[in-house]
Parts: sequence; structure tokens; C-alpha cells
Amino acid sequence: MYRNDLVKNTKPGKQLKQSFFMNLQGLSDEDRLTVLTSVTDGNRTIKEAEQDARNTKLLKEIKRKFLKTTKVLTWEEAEVRFPQHTTEAALREFITTRKTKCRQAC
Repeated sequence: MYRNDLVKNTKPGKQLKQSFFMNLQGLSDEDRLTVLTSVTDGNRTIKEAEQDARNTKLLKEIKRKFLKTTKVLTWEEAEVRFPQHTTEAALREFITTRKTKCRQAC
């Protein structure tokens, strides 16, 4: 019934907290499936998957703000016009920066 012992050998409510599912809200079905599958396949821990969900949402927010700031309509157009600034690595730098600023200001 279970792919691994992640859920099978735990007491209800012990392993999965509500905050995990709250972090899945706002993700596309595809992104949500990717995060959940990574846990059930044993590739990621629940904490890692929770962070992946947060990062995915932050990345989408960064892309949305990038489009608004540059006045570009689609992400594909942004990739053509700003190839250096639209790479995954370049965008992930903003995730790290945002987390640091939030820790200092929040």
C-alpha cells in the first residue's frame, strides 16, 4: 500500500504537520505533485520538500516581479531579452537575498 515506511510506521499527526500542507497551497498541480512525489519516493525528507515548496513559490514571485519591472509580457520573451538574468542560478540568488532580508526585518 505504501511506497516506503515514511507514513506506514508513524503515528497519525506525528510526521506530517499542517504547516507542510500550507506550504503546498498556491503551487500548480505539477509543482505540488513534484514535491509530494519526491517525499514518497524517498528522495527528499519532509523538511526538504517543505523548503522546496517555499522556494518554488518564491521563484514564481520573483519571475512575476521581474516581468513587471522589465515590462515584458511573457517569461519566454524575458529569457530572450535578458538571458544572463533569467537563469535558474541568477534567480535563486534573489531567493537567498529575500530570506536574509526577511530574517533581519521581520
